[in-house]
Amino acid sequence: MEDGLRNTSSVAGERVNRLLPAQRKLHLTRLVTEADVFTLDALARKLGVSTQTIRRDLAHLERQGLVRRTYGGAITREALDWSEPAFIAREATWAVEKRAIAQTAVASLRRGEIVFFDASTTVLTLARLLPDDWQGEIIVTSLPAAVEVSRHPGVQLLVVGGEFRFSSRSFGGPLTEELLQRLCVGTAYISARGIDLRRGLMEAHGGEAALKRIIMGNAERTIALVDSSKLGVTATHRIAPLSAVHTLITDSRAPADIVAAMRNQGPEVLVAGKGANRPE
Repeated sequence: MEDGLRNTSSVAGERVNRLLPAQRKLHLTRLVTEADVFTLDALARKLGVSTQTIRRDLAHLERQGLVRRTYGGAITREALDWSEPAFIAREATWAVEKRAIAQTAVASLRRGEIVFFDASTTVLTLARLLPDDWQGEIIVTSLPAAVEVSRHPGVQLLVVGGEFRFSSRSFGGPLTEELLQRLCVGTAYISARGIDLRRGLMEAHGGEAALKRIIMGNAERTIALVDSSKLGVTATHRIAPLSAVHTLITDSRAPADIVAAMRNQGPEVLVAGKGANRPE
């Protein structure tokens, strides 16, 4: 049995070893992104190449800003961004704008509706502003959001489990995706790492992008809460075009030309902190 396993592994390694360098780097990026953290030895075994080759590939990916090399391995930029100190800092970053966006979003909550809250800090701000007397069902993948929502006796809370991601304090992976496929919601509240006028909503983590695509497909409407620092920003993974968004709420620092361009693609765009949200 051991010989059979060893031979199978050897054949798989030979297949990967025959890949062009660019293809190998693509495989490498996917492996690290899916797990957030990987050791050199594990990556070398997965790809059937030497640790020296992995080091060179990781150095190349680090120069592109996709990963950060660590002692004996690698970690994604996404995982670094969501580490404990960074998670707290992320909540504090653009906090005034996020609160203004969330306050505007509160008016869109429909009593008795089934809604989904994603694992972003902007949507977490909305969870914290949930009216005490609001009643309905809320579905979350985020533990911080679950804690906030659980304070409301009139809310039926559903936490979608799966693989727990310590870096984002949320659940993800194939099981989470399978569970979300079974659910239908009235409104999905999501955020994004960036919005590109041509590509639409973007995410840095492939798993997060997949979850958002699924829930958007099962929602009657999607409301995107995106502060102005994300406008014009691209990321690795495309979530959906802007036309798939019902309403997008941003803040008053958003450039007027970008707001107009987003409106031209279909969604209602509300600017938190401004009296006139609709074009004349």
